[in-house]
Formats: sequence, structure tokens, C-alpha cells
Amino acid sequence: MAAMLRSILVLALAFGAASCTTVPRPVATADFCGFEMHRAEVALPPPDRGSLLTAVEPANAMLLLSGGSLHGAFGAGVLARWKELNGGLPRFRTVTGVSTGALLSTDAFIDRPEAARQAYSIERESQLLTPYARRNAKGGFNATGYLSIVRNNAVADLAPLRAMLHDHISMDVLKQVVARAWGRRLLVGAVDVDSGDAVVFDMLDMARKAVNAAGPRGEHFRNCYIDAIVASSSVPLAAKPVVIDNRMYIDGGARFGVFLDAFGSEAGVDRRDTPPGPPPQLYILVNGMQRVKAQCGKVDRTLCAADGTDPFDRREGAHAGWNLLGLAQRSSDILVAQIYRFSAADIIARYRERYGAAAVGNVHYFQIESNEMLAHPFRNSTCAGLHEEEEVRLRPLQFYPNYMACLIDYGRASADRRAGELRIGRP
Repeated sequence: MAAMLRSILVLALAFGAASCTTVPRPVATADFCGFEMHRAEVALPPPDRGSLLTAVEPANAMLLLSGGSLHGAFGAGVLARWKELNGGLPRFRTVTGVSTGALLSTDAFIDRPEAARQAYSIERESQLLTPYARRNAKGGFNATGYLSIVRNNAVADLAPLRAMLHDHISMDVLKQVVARAWGRRLLVGAVDVDSGDAVVFDMLDMARKAVNAAGPRGEHFRNCYIDAIVASSSVPLAAKPVVIDNRMYIDGGARFGVFLDAFGSEAGVDRRDTPPGPPPQLYILVNGMQRVKAQCGKVDRTLCAADGTDPFDRREGAHAGWNLLGLAQRSSDILVAQIYRFSAADIIARYRERYGAAAVGNVHYFQIESNEMLAHPFRNSTCAGLHEEEEVRLRPLQFYPNYMACLIDYGRASADRRAGELRIGRP
């Protein structure tokens, strides 16, 4: 009876906490960021007519950076090694980023991937988030932890990430962005919670506002630039939505894993009959795991397969218990993996349809090969071994420092294996 009363009390408190709504602070019109933005079209941009080009023409290449949370360390490793192999990154005509790809996008745009690599080389998870609850020895949360999560409407606060970005993206960095902007696009994707639309933030326009404004007003626009990146990285449940100009945004990965958008094309112009220019080199860097790791759900672990999984057609044996957050996280992983695969496949299909035979050899798809990555040797262990060790020792919510260091090294090794594809001209 005591246990039943305790359960009822916990549920009552949970429902009471859930009724507490987080109310964003209203923003006056004078304090708006005023982003240049629109619904994501998820389409190839129109042929560049050269109207914005300076004497130094951008490379005929595009870089699409996907989401993937801590696995963005893989992308940081690829980009850092790419610069070493090529003497610098290409001046991509278009750079787009979603979630962790949004974090990488500015550094890729201004050719400083070494800074991105440093940002992912963390020593502890608290450098990126502050948890509202700590995981217990079983990997879940106790009743107090659940209540704290419900009361705060999120598992963690991304204030440390925002502070890191504030140091990482200084006004001098934005001046570099503006100086390299002509003829190019730098775009970050997020999702508008209320409309349900995938939206695109024009980061170049916001960088210009920050650089051209004086004093506190310039800092205001720099914060807007950072807000867009945090918004693109705010996974539902894991972190709170970000409010910009009285609109609420969440992780762009809720709608697409990568995107290539026709931002800036003339409104109302039908581009289907426009003769395409030469096909650009299309680089798609997918940081997320596109296949969800299989797991065993049996109470009796001896019924699991030799690799620790539970085949879909094995019916013998009772299923183990589950909890709300665990199921939500697993469901999210499954959905995100499929979103990433479908969005990348859609872009590649559109590209090949547009350019036909001329597109052959121009699509470069970099991804984490799960088994290869887990077996990658690093620091007298492997990526899998480091992940398991930190899971037991640190019980992090999301970020595993040594595992992320292994991901960076694996990204570098992946770039080495495909070095020929990365050696393209730099104007």
C-alpha cells in the first residue's frame, strides 16, 4: 500500500508540474532580429548568373552539413583533415547546416575547421549542457529526476553551449564571414513549432547587420546569429525551444537531416526550364547515425542473438519493461535516422535529375560507417570501448568526451581514405 500511495503521489506531482507552462518573454519590435528567412524549399538553387561575384570567384562546390549531436565531432575531423590535404577548404558557393551541422557551418564557410575541431574536443559534458536531472546507475532517472525534467520542460539547459558559441563566434569572426560573403550562401535550418514549417535563416544577412551596426546594437545582432544556431540544435524534450522575434523554433532535424535550398531566387520565377550551368561538386557530410543500433528487449538475455540484438521475428520470451523517456528517445532515434536517409536521398535524386549524365562523379557522400567507426582504434581502445567505458563511469546525458575525440580521429581517417575527392580547386 505504501508503494501504491507513493506512486500516486509521484503521478500527482508530475501532472501538477506539467501544468506549469514555460512562458517566453515577449520581444518588442524594436528588439527584433529581423532575420531574412523563408520556408525551406529543399530544392537546388538556380544557376548562378555571376551577378554577385567578385574578381575571386567561389569554387563550383556546395557543402551540406547534417545534424547528429555529438557525432558532429566526425564532421569536425573530416573538415580539419580536408583543409590539411587541400591547403584550405574550398570557397563553397553554398554551405548549409542543420543542428550540429549548424555549429560547423560558420567555420566551414570561413576556412577555419581547426576551430570546429577544438570546439568538439571537450573534457566534460558540462561544457555544453547543464542537466536538470542525472542518470542513475541503470541509465534512467529516479522519480525526482523525472519531476525536474517535467517541471523544466526539458532534460537539459543549453546555456553552456550558448556561452561557448558566444566565445567561438566573435565579432571578428563575423567580419570574416562578411568579407568572404560575395557570391555565396550560408544557411541554417530550423523548424517553426507553431506553423510546422522547416525554415531557413540567412546567416550572411545577419552577420552583415552585426558588423554594420555600432556598439550594443551590433552585439544584439551577433546574439541573433548565435540564437539561430542554438535553435537549429535544440532537440525537442532534450532542450527547450528557442524564441526569436516571438516565434518558437526547434532542431531542424525534426524535418530534414540535410538541405540544399534555393534561398535568394526571384519570387515567382519558374526555374524548371532554366538551362542549368555546369554541375557543382556536391559534398554531403552526414554526421548522424543513419542506422539505429539494434538492441535486445528480452527479460532473459540468453534469448538475445550472439551480437546482443533481438531479431524482429523472435517471439519467445517476455519483453523487458520500458519508461516514457526511454521510449521517446528510442522513437526519436528511429525517426531521425529515417529523416536523414530520406532527405539526403531526395537531394541526390534531384541533383541527378537536373544534371543527368554530367552529374556522374560529382556527388560526394561522407557518412559514419557504424561498424567501422565503432572498431576504429584510438587511445589504446576503440570508439566502442571508449563509449562503453564513459557510459559506466560518467553516465552522460548526451556528450562523451573520449568517444567524441575518437570520432574526430575517425573523421580524419575517413578523409584520408577519400583524399582524391577532396582535392578540388581553390580560387
